[in-house]
Amino acid sequence: MASFMESPRFPDDISYGVTFGPEFVTEIASTPAGAEQRNRVRSRALCRGECAHAVKTQAQLTLLIAFFRSVGGRFSGFRFKDWSDYQLALADSVLTDVGVSGAQFQLNKRYRASAGFQEVRPLRKPVTGTLVLKDGASTVAPGVGAGQWTLDASTGVVTIGAGVTRLAGNLTASCEFDVPCRFDADSMATSIQSYQIYSWGQIPVVEISNP
Repeated sequence: MASFMESPRFPDDISYGVTFGPEFVTEIASTPAGAEQRNRVRSRALCRGECAHAVKTQAQLTLLIAFFRSVGGRFSGFRFKDWSDYQLALADSVLTDVGVSGAQFQLNKRYRASAGFQEVRPLRKPVTGTLVLKDGASTVAPGVGAGQWTLDASTGVVTIGAGVTRLAGNLTASCEFDVPCRFDADSMATSIQSYQIYSWGQIPVVEISNP
């Protein structure tokens, strides 16, 4: 059974020191002459990182141990702030229709270098209280009434009330977002090397695609 802890997220003061970034999986078959056949195993990148050198104090170590035990190692997912990429700008937003009534839209972020070279990333864990929704040039107010919107912060799905242009191409959004992650280890080896110097074995953190 899948398990995900929406709150609290991985401690921000520890995630700030974590090495973290996107990873693709590509299969490459090559010939001795140098010709290649490349196959993309998955359609988008999933992030991966290591928190081996992020703890600096006893308080941080105590907090990380409690967090690791609470989620059961690899068992439960959690929110993680990727300090290198945690904001969605209006210009990069893509809202895709996911509801049968035409009123529900998934938040996505577009990464584009040039025409034909882009990735559209679903944002499953937007940060509550940071979303701004635009209908063309007009800002749409949050709420449950006509002409307003509500957000499911556990999925990144926005529900649009009547009176708003329900065309994905007319809607843009900005917000902060977390990455749904889990630890990729069931063991956590810690040590106190000397007074106020702490270390532990590498603990990989990986993004999960189905939180």
